[in-house]
Amino acid sequence: MKKKVSVLMALVVLSCMVLMGCSSQKLVPADQVVGALFQLAAMDDAAPMKDLLGFASEEDVRSALMEDGGSDLVEELEKQFTDAGIEFSTEEVEEMKNDIISLLKNTPYTVELTSEEKDKCVVTLKVTGYSMADMTEIAMTTQQAAQDALTEDQLAAIQSGDADALNEFMHTYMMDYMKAVSQMSPMEEATEITVECEKVKVDVSGKEQVCWMPLSLDSFGNDVEAAIMQ
Repeated sequence: MKKKVSVLMALVVLSCMVLMGCSSQKLVPADQVVGALFQLAAMDDAAPMKDLLGFASEEDVRSALMEDGGSDLVEELEKQFTDAGIEFSTEEVEEMKNDIISLLKNTPYTVELTSEEKDKCVVTLKVTGYSMADMTEIAMTTQQAAQDALTEDQLAAIQSGDADALNEFMHTYMMDYMKAVSQMSPMEEATEITVECEKVKVDVSGKEQVCWMPLSLDSFGNDVEAAIMQ
C-alpha cells in the first residue's frame, strides 16, 4: 500500500505566523515539540502534543496542527478497498487500522536539541523504521498461505471470476497480512532527520501561544514517512 498511514498522508501544517521578534514568553523546548509532533504524524497519537502545549482536547490538536483536521485512517482504508472492488466492514477496517497503529507505536526514536539561537534552533530526530522489502516478503508469504488453504472448489470459483469467492479470499489474506505486519521488528540502523525550527504563533484551543515548530512542515512530514517505511 502506497498510503501507509493517514497521518503520514496528511501534510502536517499550521495556520500560524512566523515571529521575527518574539516576546519573553517561556517556550516549550524544541526537542519536546518535535517529539510530540513525530508521535502525532507517525503514530496518530495527539495526546503528547495536547499535554505538552496545553490543548483542551486531542480534537483541538488535530484541528490546529493538521491539514483539514487530519484524515481518518478507517475512511482512507475503506476507500482504497472500495476502489479495488473489495468489501470490508467498518469493524474489519478498524481492526486493520489498529494493527497498523500497533506497529507504528513500537517505532524506536530519539530527539535531541543540537543547537539553539534566539530565533532558530536545530533538533536531531533519529527514527528506526521498517523495511518495505520485509513487508513485501510478508505479503508474498501470507498470500501463498491463503492460496494453499483454498479448496479446489474455492480456487475454481476465484479463477472463474466469482466476486464472492474473491472477496472471501481477500478478507482472509488482508486480515492475516495486517496481523503479520503488526509483529514486524524495526531495522537495525536508525535514520537521522535534521529538523530546523523557528518560533511561531499557534492557536492552542483559542489562546495564542508562541512555540518552536519545524521550519518546513512539508519536509518534516515527508522525512518522517521516508524514515518509517524504507
